[in-house]
Amino acid sequence: MRFTDCVLSVLSPTPLRGSILAFVGAGGKTSALYALAGELAADGARVLVTMTTMIYDPASEGGRGLEGVDVLHEFAPDTNRESHSSIGSRERALDRIRARAAPGKVFCVASKALPSEGKLRGIDPDLLEALAPAFDYLLVEADGSRRLPVKAPGPAEPVMPPCADLVLGCVGLDCLGRPIAADTVHRHERFADLVGAQTGEAITAAHLVALATAKAGLFKAAPPSARRLVVLNKADLLSASSLDSVLGAFESSPLNGIDLIVACTFAARSDRVLALRRGTPQPGFPSVQWRL
Repeated sequence: MRFTDCVLSVLSPTPLRGSILAFVGAGGKTSALYALAGELAADGARVLVTMTTMIYDPASEGGRGLEGVDVLHEFAPDTNRESHSSIGSRERALDRIRARAAPGKVFCVASKALPSEGKLRGIDPDLLEALAPAFDYLLVEADGSRRLPVKAPGPAEPVMPPCADLVLGCVGLDCLGRPIAADTVHRHERFADLVGAQTGEAITAAHLVALATAKAGLFKAAPPSARRLVVLNKADLLSASSLDSVLGAFESSPLNGIDLIVACTFAARSDRVLALRRGTPQPGFPSVQWRL
């Protein structure tokens, strides 16, 4: 099953033009983002990729299927929004990006290139609403994890777009069985407190469920109106019985506010979804429907 089909099932019944999707957590955010961007573009969608924190420059990663990257200092979060010159400059930059939107194409926008770090700096999240009408989907990396498989958000994390329609909380399943330590978990002490464990303890599926459901956990700062999807990456590393056990831990727990749990492998070029489980949407949201 395609990852896109799962995402659209959460945004259904009528995904709106300009849907804003925020990727948070660890263990595959960037891979999930580019995989989804490519699948959406293959369906003819107009796609914009951006970030509110920092992301590795896709030029050093084979281009990631992008048509191009625009680096516009006018989009920086610390730009003086009050001056008339800044307002005019920003509007011209917005027009430039809106004009780039094209069916079947994926473009990227950042506010600064950091060659010494090999990264791109993010944009002001308040600009996303102004960009949304030109694109079908805006995919936003809104968190950092130092390339570790799992994390607990810090006090100022994630940098959540206030207008996000869907938040995708990512975890790498290669964390299972490894100790809660600095080389496995970003902010490992905070993670231990959050999931009710001790540092050094082996990470279990129950810990991942606790992370996903804690108020200050995986979906910290998600807008109340946003839907929520748990993305369990590297599911191909687990045996069928082990994966079923992990999904069973989610299924047997109260998942209020989480719409869908998806076990994926983004190393694959197709059929990236290996298994999924329905969650319990927030009051007023329809249940997720999908076709297997």
